[in-house]
Amino acid sequence: MTKAEEYINSIPKFAGKTELRNTEILLKELGIDTDDMKIIHVAGTNGKGSVCSYISNTLVRAGYKTGLFISPHLVKINERIQIDDVPVSDDIFESAYERVLEAAHRMEQSGGKHPAYFEFLFGMAMLVFKEQKVQYIVLETGMGGRLDSTNVVKKPLMTVITSVSMDHMHVLGNTIEEIASEKAGIIKPGVPLVFYGGDSRVRGVIEAAAEQKKAPFEVITSDNVSSIEKKGKFIDFCLNNRYYKNESFSVSSAALYQVWNSSLAATALAWLSKEDDGIRLSDEQIHTGITTAFWEGRMEELCPDVYVDGAHNEDGIRAFLETAKAMKDRKQILMFSAVADKAYDTMIKEICDSEAFDEYVVCTVEYTNRAMPAEVFLETFIKYTDKPVFQEETASAAFAKVMSLKKDGDRVFIAGSLYLVGEIKRIAGAPEEG
Repeated sequence: MTKAEEYINSIPKFAGKTELRNTEILLKELGIDTDDMKIIHVAGTNGKGSVCSYISNTLVRAGYKTGLFISPHLVKINERIQIDDVPVSDDIFESAYERVLEAAHRMEQSGGKHPAYFEFLFGMAMLVFKEQKVQYIVLETGMGGRLDSTNVVKKPLMTVITSVSMDHMHVLGNTIEEIASEKAGIIKPGVPLVFYGGDSRVRGVIEAAAEQKKAPFEVITSDNVSSIEKKGKFIDFCLNNRYYKNESFSVSSAALYQVWNSSLAATALAWLSKEDDGIRLSDEQIHTGITTAFWEGRMEELCPDVYVDGAHNEDGIRAFLETAKAMKDRKQILMFSAVADKAYDTMIKEICDSEAFDEYVVCTVEYTNRAMPAEVFLETFIKYTDKPVFQEETASAAFAKVMSLKKDGDRVFIAGSLYLVGEIKRIAGAPEEG
């Protein structure tokens, strides 16, 4: 672990959440004016990273130098700050860290607050994007929207809101309407908005916010998508709205939920192409960008018949299960873990009720202070299923166990936490000893 990563990881021990004014001061200290940047701002509960990936990949393939800021990272912290879909080098990351650290010290010396963890990384990203002279920035919120550090951006080119569901209730609210209102906080006066309106309660809140701010909007629902068909490692579907007249798209994913995420991205890109003087995207470029995009940890096939998925809340698990059930034509084994502030009991009950899996392996997520003991998951699974459940204490031991259970032709899924996905990707990518 580098000096920069060690310090950044230590920030939560001494610096808590700050107000947006603090982020504005940080950017000013760094000489950054977001009004001078062309930004696509993305919020939502599930699907934010995927939508960002579809948009960024399309822009990059069309020849535009593009900055991408996402969270969390799976394996290496540099993943959060990307240029043309490639994580920045350690040298660039370290240089940005030094500059932001100096700015943080100046803020403290003048009586201000040290930037919080996410805020510090956001400042680094914006500094990198400025110095690398990117043409476009795709910006993913961390949590919520209204009070998120990224919401210091006042004049984005476009805002996108993905699926909204119950998550982070201790911060965002206890009803779906309250959470939707927080996400809708990224909507800006007169700025185009594309959002997913599959839930009528969410749709009502977001449409009201857009109308109040006179922001033109396009909503994606099941009415806009048809002819969904899985073909090998691709999913084909037709998109119908004011930009696409029952036009065929193809996504390189086994995950059915990517139909909605790619539809949001394709619609945003078509709208951008007509609204922004600097961007020109052909239908072919948009289709190519959507088809070739790859987002790690989202129904990603790590090796033959072994999939990792970042589903980590109730809505995410439902979307994951929809795909797992559709794929069930053989024995399927699930490796599961979650962190303490997630509704793991509800998630596990839905997993067991789905009948998508024949065996389960549970473990404790490592490298987080929000870990839950594996025996809690064991007891919960036993409560809802009579199928075999195996407990291991670590992700590496659980991965070894699940691979020993897997016979030729069986399929393995690993889900429940992005921390778990990151650990498995580290394990799978580590060189063998000896």
